[in-house]
Amino acid sequence: MNSSKQLLKEAERLSKIGATGGINSTDPKDIPDFFRQDAFIQKWNSIPNKLAFKIGEVAELVGVKQYVLRYWETEFEELRPSKGQNNQRMYTRKNIELALMIQHLLHVERFSIEGARKFMRKRKEDLRFNKMLKGSKKAIDDCRVIGQEIQSEIHQMKLRLDAYFRREV
Repeated sequence: MNSSKQLLKEAERLSKIGATGGINSTDPKDIPDFFRQDAFIQKWNSIPNKLAFKIGEVAELVGVKQYVLRYWETEFEELRPSKGQNNQRMYTRKNIELALMIQHLLHVERFSIEGARKFMRKRKEDLRFNKMLKGSKKAIDDCRVIGQEIQSEIHQMKLRLDAYFRREV
């Protein structure tokens, strides 16, 4: 079994090559390798396709008690379900995916709460960075296309000017 430091290093390595996968993702192939264990993937795939889930449903899906989920909400800022009119917690699929990752980090990989919190924070930063990189790459590609169009226009203008001056001579 990998140590917490090894897993954090692996996450950093994956982020450097742009392969961290998204927390917002609902595709288990987009998550880091150390989450790719049959039990984890099976839980991930068993999340029903619903808009909202009650705490009891989430506790059953994740495999923890309801009080554990309530505690995690205080420790992990990303895991904050909204509350309905009757003040009942309403979890989204994203919340469940986060809870599954937290459960895996704490119970399978044996991270401490602080280690798991740092890991989740790092993943969030990596997501932002990767999103920014994708946006930058698109902007660069767009600039490249515009530059090519400008070069083509300049070339056409040169041809027209050359033709114009050949007629005058």
